[in-house]
Amino acid sequence: MSKYFRPWKIDQPQLLPPSVQDFVPPDHLSRFILGLVRESLDLSEIMGSYRSALGQPPFDPQLMVALLLNGYASGSIRPGGSPRRASSGPIS
Repeated sequence: MSKYFRPWKIDQPQLLPPSVQDFVPPDHLSRFILGLVRESLDLSEIMGSYRSALGQPPFDPQLMVALLLNGYASGSIRPGGSPRRASSGPIS
């Protein structure tokens, strides 16, 4: 029996704001990364490697790869070093 991933509902409307996408400007790097992960990366090997039905469902691999790439691209994650503290400023 294969395990299902936790759903990644980035486009699902919410109460406030109407969508998560409303937080991100149209030309933001995060939108490029999201498109890259959704349309260009083949994550079938990762998705196919989950076999256990035990425990809580894992997070969607697309979500995790997008977060990792965004962290490296924004400089909040450094290769071989500790993560930098997240800024509390606006998305720019």
